[in-house]
Amino acid sequence: MNATKLIAAAAVLALSTSVFAQAPAAKTRAEVRAEVLQAQDAGINLSGGEGYQSDITFVSSKTRDAVKAEYVAAKRAGEILDGEQYGTIGNVVSTKSRAQVQAEFLQARELGQIRQEN
Repeated sequence: MNATKLIAAAAVLALSTSVFAQAPAAKTRAEVRAEVLQAQDAGINLSGGEGYQSDITFVSSKTRDAVKAEYVAAKRAGEILDGEQYGTIGNVVSTKSRAQVQAEFLQARELGQIRQEN
C-alpha cells in the first residue's frame, strides 16, 4: 500500500515539474541581431542602464565657454556644492514668537493636519 502511494506521488511530481519546465519560445540570435540593427538604423539609442551619453539627441544652444562661465559664476555665488560642503539657507529670521509657533502646531494637530506618532 505504501509503495503504491509512493509511486503515485512520484508520478504526480514528475508530471507537475514537466508542466513548469516548459520555457516560452525564445528568439534566435539572428532575430535579436536583426532587431538591434533595425533599431540602430532608426536612430534609437540602445545603451541601457547608466550608460554614458544615453541621450544623444540633445543639442545644446550654448557654447562650452558659456557653460563654463555659468558654472564658475554659480560656484562663486554658492549655488553649487561639491565635495564635503553643506548648503545653508542663510540667516532666516522668524516673524513669529515661539508661543505662536507652538499654538499653530497644537491647532494643526487637533485638526488632524499633523499625525501624532506614539
